[in-house]
Amino acid sequence: MSIPSSCPGSKNIKQPVPEYRHCPKCADEVEIWSDELIVECPKCRCMISKEMKNSCIEWCKFANGCVGEEILKKLREEK
Repeated sequence: MSIPSSCPGSKNIKQPVPEYRHCPKCADEVEIWSDELIVECPKCRCMISKEMKNSCIEWCKFANGCVGEEILKKLREEK
């Protein structure tokens, strides 16, 4: 059994993956990355948001060093 080199709870933040949502206004497919909570639909400019899944960055005292100060600040502001 190997020990991970970083926290597995921060994987989708440090190595984001795309997700796809349909815009509630125009139904166009919109890309939103796993490290984003809100994006603007390029077609109609509607703001599309998603709930952030529970993550260790909400409570871990090492979150700043793990994901970086800039990303942590952005996610906390958007939430």
